Amino acid sequence: MHDGFVKQQEAFTKEYGEKRTRFESQAAAFQEKVQRGGFLSQDRAMQERDRLMGEEQQITKLDQELSTKLAQIQTDNNKQLLDSIMGYLKVYNKDKKYSYILNAGEVLIGDEASNITKEVLVGLNARYSKAKLK
Repeated sequence: MHDGFVKQQEAFTKEYGEKRTRFESQAAAFQEKVQRGGFLSQDRAMQERDRLMGEEQQITKLDQELSTKLAQIQTDNNKQLLDSIMGYLKVYNKDKKYSYILNAGEVLIGDEASNITKEVLVGLNARYSKAKLK
């Protein structure tokens, strides 16, 4: 799950970076052409400026869209992970009969003998390994 997210993030970063680099190169070429008077008319220079501004807006929009997609993927992954943990804990607790299973982030002081984190992690990892083999 994490590896897939990282690959997606790298692909998005690459796509955005390539478009941003190409735009910056075009903008620099435009600036240079303006400074040396390389446009045949003021209208042509303004058309090129407007085109570049539109492209910059598209790149900004792409950045926002990719960021939104990554955030959604991360949210979906977190939900899937939590659902998996909750499913495992329900099965785990059928035998153990705990009244409560608390998130460690909520417990400031507690009896270490009641800490089932390692046992749950071993079980989750075993479950994950079995699922990965299928």
